[in-house]
Amino acid sequence: MLRISTCLLLAVGCVLAAPGPSNKISPELQNQTKANIIVSFVGGTKSTLQSINLQRFESRTLRLNALHDALVANAEQSQRSVLKLLSTHSNKVKSFWLTNLVYVKDADSELIQAIAQDDQVESITEEQIAHLIEPVDMKKVEALADEHQWGVVKIQAPEAWQELGTLSGEGVIIATVDTGVRGTHEALKGQLCWRIWMV
Repeated sequence: MLRISTCLLLAVGCVLAAPGPSNKISPELQNQTKANIIVSFVGGTKSTLQSINLQRFESRTLRLNALHDALVANAEQSQRSVLKLLSTHSNKVKSFWLTNLVYVKDADSELIQAIAQDDQVESITEEQIAHLIEPVDMKKVEALADEHQWGVVKIQAPEAWQELGTLSGEGVIIATVDTGVRGTHEALKGQLCWRIWMV
């Protein structure tokens, strides 16, 4: 008898603990009649990214292509039923495969509740808009004194400039100690000197 009551109690607890549709909707949307919303989906992109990270690829291009294809497939699978529901409404909808999110413009409370019923939906939040800061008034800067800033002096830049006879750095070879440099990068392409000494 004790086992049966314990099992029933656990079953009721699990049902009560399971997130319902209203728990998926952020509090700021509860009392709004219309809002621009962001719909996120269970799992997001985490498992897709982990799967790609566990694989080996012969080139960066193959890796990026596989990542793209996997993220698109993940978004299509996760978002399918929500996008089908939204296709019956006139709202502007934008699917983002990269982040596995869906944007819905002017969603009313009835539509938000309908979206929340989908098992694949993890949360529904209001669109957040970041406004640009107004430009600060510009003031004319006084000419800097002839002496150098303390950091420039500390690294002995004036001595280096004097020894090189230039301030442009032209002809200077810079060393880097790094885990890797992508020589095809736009900022570095055609400017790397592959002289390597390892000690």
